[in-house]
Amino acid sequence: MSTNVVDPPYRVDQQGKEIVVRVSSDLMSREEMVDLLDYIFLENVRQKASLSPEEIEVLAKEVKRSAWERLRPMVEEKLRGR
Repeated sequence: MSTNVVDPPYRVDQQGKEIVVRVSSDLMSREEMVDLLDYIFLENVRQKASLSPEEIEVLAKEVKRSAWERLRPMVEEKLRGR
């Protein structure tokens, strides 16, 4: 019986205290990756703190606002380059 082994479209390494994840853009977009990482971050915060669902929602909105502030200049530059 033969088994077809296909390399996954991602790679996970550990460097000291950091976990380094490389994901093919064929698997997900950058925005989807940011959303996934935001979720992981918020879930970690939720587990470590006794936050109410409302507090979690406020924190999630702040994370998204902060991400948009970082991405906005790049988006605007791309739009101007059209």
